[in-house]
Amino acid sequence: MRKILYISIADFGIKMIFEPSLIIQKQKQIIDVIQKQYNIFLKKKIKNAEVVIKITDRDEGRFFYTKDKRAFIEFYKNENGTIHAYYDFFPLYYILRDKISFLLKSKGGMVLHASAVETKEHSAVIFCGPSGEGKSTIIQLLNLSHFAIADEAIVIRNKKNSLAAYQTPFSFKEAIINKVNKSKRVTFPVKYIYFLKKSKQYGVVDIHSKLDLRNRLIQNSHIKINVKKNKQLIENALPVSKIALIRKRYSEILNLLTT
Repeated sequence: MRKILYISIADFGIKMIFEPSLIIQKQKQIIDVIQKQYNIFLKKKIKNAEVVIKITDRDEGRFFYTKDKRAFIEFYKNENGTIHAYYDFFPLYYILRDKISFLLKSKGGMVLHASAVETKEHSAVIFCGPSGEGKSTIIQLLNLSHFAIADEAIVIRNKKNSLAAYQTPFSFKEAIINKVNKSKRVTFPVKYIYFLKKSKQYGVVDIHSKLDLRNRLIQNSHIKINVKKNKQLIENALPVSKIALIRKRYSEILNLLTT
C-alpha cells in the first residue's frame, strides 16, 4: 500500500512517498521508526514541499563495480528534483541533513555549532563556541531547570522579520539530556546568542559591529554561509548577540538567561 508522511524542519517541508513494497513488514517498520523518532516534526499535510523523497524496492543493477573489483551500492539518487531511496537501506538522517543544508545555503539561514535551552517564556538562548568552551556543560548545568533544545547544532532563520531558532533531528550529538522538550515546540524566538569564552572572571559584553558578528557566525557555522542571503539575519541577530566570559558556575550560567 502506498503511504505518505510529511515533516517540517526549519520551516522546510518534506514529503516522503512510500511506494508499495514486496516486503510489507519492512515498509511498516521504517514508517513506524520515522513516526517515533521524528514525531515532533510530523505534519498532517504540506502543500508545497521543498523536498520530495520516494522510497521503493531496489531494482537489480544498483550495484557498481570499479576496475579493481571494488563494489559500491547506490543509497539514493536525485532525479528531476525528487530523491529516490530504497527500503533495504534508507539513510533518512543523511538525506535530510544534506537537503536542509542545501536549502539554508540557497534560501538563507545558518546551522550553528551550538547548544541551546528554552526559557520559561518559550524563547531560545543559544550558546556558541568551539569544542571545549562549555556548550554541553551549560546544558548539563541547566538540565534540571530548563528544557534543552540542542547540544550540538541549531538552525537560525528569519521568520516574520525577526530571528527564530529551530530544533532539528540533528540537534543532539548523544543522549545526555534527561529532560526532553515536552512542549513539543520546534520553533523559538531567539532571546540571546552568546559566544562563549573561558575566563577567570564572569562578564557579558555586547557585540556592536556587524562585521564582528558576521565573522563569529561564520566561525561557528556547520555549513558555508551565504552572506548575501543572510544580511537581514545578521541585522536581526546583532541586538541579541553577546560575548559571555564564563567560569561554568551555575549561578552565572543562570544569569545569562535573564541578563
